[in-house]
Amino acid sequence: PKLGGVPVLLLAGAADPVVPAPQRDRLAALLKQAGADVTYHVIPAGHGLTERDLDLVREWLAARS
Repeated sequence: PKLGGVPVLLLAGAADPVVPAPQRDRLAALLKQAGADVTYHVIPAGHGLTERDLDLVREWLAARS
């Protein structure tokens, strides 16, 4: 798809047992190739949400308001 500037926040856990690192990195690359404005963070976590995830979401949303 053509995502021409669509903002995307991609958060991933470095120790995620469900989504391997190559898959998350490939998704980030594909989104960028499609033209999305990708913000990509790998945090020291597993597959679940953490306080750091929520902080990053708040910061990302605040930067777009």
